[in-house]
Parts: sequence; structure tokens; C-alpha cells
Amino acid sequence: MKVYIGLIAGALLMGLSMSGCSNDGRTEFKNLSKAPAADPSIDARALFVDKCMKCHGENGTTHPLAVPYVIAGQPKELLIAKIEGYQALTFGGPLRGQMATSVQLLTPKEVNALADYISKL
Repeated sequence: MKVYIGLIAGALLMGLSMSGCSNDGRTEFKNLSKAPAADPSIDARALFVDKCMKCHGENGTTHPLAVPYVIAGQPKELLIAKIEGYQALTFGGPLRGQMATSVQLLTPKEVNALADYISKL
């Protein structure tokens, strides 16, 4: 049952991402506030493996569409803004729905820890 709900939710989010309900993915992030330190009790590597590695590769240098796009090393605050944008369906291009499905259940502390980890790859 959970699998079906996940598939339906993913399809619904993918449909929304391609319907033009949100922006076109060309969001500019300006004046981002400095993020707090990541919570050391959160296993950011495990989050990366679970949520990101399948598409973005072991080092964050792969993109699912084979378009050169590196998430590794991006500024932490930018990564937080992007992940939060995916969660809210206000950022991203054609894969917005897939990304939203991947990150929608992350807490703000997990987003912070994950962004911190990716920024250091």
C-alpha cells in the first residue's frame, strides 16, 4: 500500500512540476543568510546515500539527465535554498517532482546537515 501511495504521490508531483504551476526553475537566490552549524548527531553521509547518490553519484558530480551539473561543493546556504525550493515545488526544472519526492520528508535540521555534507564534497 505504501508503495502505491508513493508512486501516486511521485506521479502527482511530477505532473505538477511539468504543468507550469511554479516558476521555470531559473530562480536566483540572493542575499542568503548564513546557515547554522549542522547537527553532528545527524548522519549526513547516510542521508546523501539514501536521498542523493542514486542520481548524483558517489561524489555529487553526476546528473540524472547526463547534463554536466555538479552539486558537490556548492555553498551550503545555496543548497539549503534549493532543497527547500524542491520541497515547496518552487524551484527546479523538469525533475522538480522527482526531487520533491526525494527530499519532501527531510526536516530542516536534516536539510542543513545534508547541505553541509554536499558543500564539502
